[in-house]
Amino acid sequence: MSFDSYICGENAAIRSRQPVVEENGFEVSVLDITNPDDAALAMRNIGVTGTGSTIMKNNTVNRVLRVNNITTTTEALIIKQEILARGEDAALERDAVSHETEETDVIVMGTFLQVRKLTDKLECQARNLPLISKMIKEALKQESDVEYCYLR
Repeated sequence: MSFDSYICGENAAIRSRQPVVEENGFEVSVLDITNPDDAALAMRNIGVTGTGSTIMKNNTVNRVLRVNNITTTTEALIIKQEILARGEDAALERDAVSHETEETDVIVMGTFLQVRKLTDKLECQARNLPLISKMIKEALKQESDVEYCYLR
């Protein structure tokens, strides 16, 4: 089975074929990669070394995480600043930016690598940020745990 078939196979009921544009001998296709190991496989299939694909695989897959009930806007702003410092972003309500609310939710967007770096940084911060770091790591671990996902 080719990598393209493997990636599209899971979504075959949703999308009947992979988006591909061909012109003047070039081809651009959209790969539906949601797992870093699938990204490594795609890279190895085009000749990237095992070492190179292992190093780069966590840069290819994005995750969007929602952190609910952050009890101080300062913590929410620290999360936003730290993920921005890593080239990614976080969304929070406007009133949190001006400290006009006491509690807020944050949506964090980033690659696996950048989110992992964020959690490492949050571990060293004050207040509830080490706990939030631990919870983010646990949520990502659960996502890749087959038993957790399917044997509830």
